[in-house]
Amino acid sequence: MKLFRVADDYCRASNWKILALIKFCLFSVGIICGILLPRRWKRPAIGAAGAVFAVTYIPLMTSFFRFWAKDKTPSRAGKDPVMAKKLFLLVLTLALAAGLCGCEKGLEPMQLQAAPVSEETRQVLDLIDNELTLWEYRLNDGTYTMVVDLWVCQDGRWEKTNLLTGPAAEQAEFAMRLTASQAELIILEESGTSRYAIPCPVDVTSESGVCSYSSLTSGSTISSGAEIPLLARLGWDNSTDPVPTDWQNFQDSGCDIGVAVTVIFTEEAAA
Repeated sequence: MKLFRVADDYCRASNWKILALIKFCLFSVGIICGILLPRRWKRPAIGAAGAVFAVTYIPLMTSFFRFWAKDKTPSRAGKDPVMAKKLFLLVLTLALAAGLCGCEKGLEPMQLQAAPVSEETRQVLDLIDNELTLWEYRLNDGTYTMVVDLWVCQDGRWEKTNLLTGPAAEQAEFAMRLTASQAELIILEESGTSRYAIPCPVDVTSESGVCSYSSLTSGSTISSGAEIPLLARLGWDNSTDPVPTDWQNFQDSGCDIGVAVTVIFTEEAAA
C-alpha cells in the first residue's frame, strides 16, 4: 500500500529527535486514555498495556543493541556522537516505561484509608461550616455487603442504629458528615452518588464539658466480618477526666456521651 511505503520512507528519513517526539506523543495519548477510562476497565487495560509493552519492547531493544554492536566495529570508529544519541534514546525509552508503570497507583485489595481532599473542596467545606470525612476502599473479586452503623452513647451506655446495609462496590469512596441533628453517609461510585441519613439524638459538642473528635486517617486492612471504627466524637461531663487516645475502642472510653460510626464488609458465600 502507498501509505505503508510512505511511512517506510518517512522512518528512513527520520532521526533520533523525531523518534523521541513520536514517543512523547504516544506516551501522552496513553496517559489521556488511561485517565478517561472508567475505573472498572483500568485494571484490564493496564494488564493489556503491560503485555503489549513486553512484546514490543524486547524486539526493539534487540534491534537497538544490534546497531550498538555495529558502532563498535573499526569501520564505525569515530561515531561517538551517534552512540551518545542512541544511548539518550534508550534512557528516554526506559524513563517513559517507568512513568507508564507509575500512572495507575491505587489501593491494594482489601484496604481502606482516608481519601485525599483537594484544597478547593476543603475551602468550600470550611465556608459552609460542615465537617466532612472521606474514605476510599478496595475489595477483592467477589460479592460483599457493606454495613455502616451509628453508635450513640447516652448516660454511659452505647446503642447502635443501622445507617446502611447493602451491596458494596469493588472500589468506591464514601464520606460521613455528623451534625447536631443527624448523621449523613455519602457514597461516591462510578454510577453516581447516594446519600443516606438518620437522626442523631445527641449533640456531643454542646452537651459535654470536654469533647474529642477523632477519625481514621491511616490505612486499615479489611477482613470479612470485622468491624472498622471510622470516627468517634466523645464527651465527658467532668472536664478533669483524662481523654483517652485509643478512640477506636470507643465503647471502653468511659465517656458520658458520644457518637461513633463503624463499617463492616462481609463477603457473601458462593452459591
